Amino acid sequence: MSVPIRSGPRLAAGSLAVAIALAACAGATTPGASASGAPAPAGSTATAVRAAAATASAPAASVSVAPFAAPLTLLWQANGPARAATETYWPAIDPVTGNVWVASSFDNQYWIFKPNGTFVESWGAGGKGDGQLDLTTRDMNPDGAGAIAFAPDGSFYVADVGNYRVEKFAKNRMFVRAWGTFGTDHGQFTNPKGIATDGTTVYVADDGNGMQAFDADGRFLRAFDFPFVLFSRAPTGNLVVADNGYLDQFDANGNRVSHIAIDAGKAAGDTSQVVVDGRGDAYIALVLDRGPVGLVELDKNGNRVGLWSTGAETLSLAQDSSAIYAAYTGPSVSGWPYLRKYALPKP
Repeated sequence: MSVPIRSGPRLAAGSLAVAIALAACAGATTPGASASGAPAPAGSTATAVRAAAATASAPAASVSVAPFAAPLTLLWQANGPARAATETYWPAIDPVTGNVWVASSFDNQYWIFKPNGTFVESWGAGGKGDGQLDLTTRDMNPDGAGAIAFAPDGSFYVADVGNYRVEKFAKNRMFVRAWGTFGTDHGQFTNPKGIATDGTTVYVADDGNGMQAFDADGRFLRAFDFPFVLFSRAPTGNLVVADNGYLDQFDANGNRVSHIAIDAGKAAGDTSQVVVDGRGDAYIALVLDRGPVGLVELDKNGNRVGLWSTGAETLSLAQDSSAIYAAYTGPSVSGWPYLRKYALPKP
């Protein structure tokens, strides 16, 4: 799961932007506190295309880039009760309930939706105390963040970026523990923006301090040689990283096991997050300074099997891989902030 390094312009050509996702772990927990409502789903009649030779279609209105493929079909878009100018970041799916969480970064909350787009509630409170959240960076121009990772039992971990720590919560959302302080030593963070877990190991991607692994209780296990990644995990358990034009896989010890050039056709953009389905296909988000512009699908051998002008900065796959959830942090682009759900073509 990955997100770009951002300060000033969204992304510069060739800037670092990578991703690691957990194939079967992402999401929400059981409903609890806060407001509720049901936004009217919005739709698109665009036709999804699996081939690079798909007919051209214009990308998001605020982005100036040559069209290179058709968009995915938009199933719905929805938002929650934002109380401030906010950004959406890092959709994640509760493996128990199937509900979808997404950070409303500047509200220091998560919006929770049913898979059909119905808003359930928001959860979280800003602050520095145990169980409280600061989901924006401490940069001169703060960015929205708030990566979240769910274990198979519904417990979850939050990359509490503004407090330079990771927080662990039980499946009933009760605070369990926190670890981390500001710094560059092992177990410290400067800008934790990505997180994933299989329930045993917690991987944290830090923009400024690289990648670290911890056990489920926050004990430091190892650091990785490769730099900041916002990451996904393949079904094999490998960490999958999209960066500088290549799709790499690393084993749990950080050893690179594959290195594949990303074939995005004539599509322009830097790579952001990548997510991986049960077949091993990787979906790689493409972004420019002014917003998201596209999505590329590569099979496990690196062959391009999908190319769309639908974009996002952070992504999550539906549990059955039939759809993709998209979120975006940054300037208003074509109606963001929203959580959006797009249908993926059947294989």
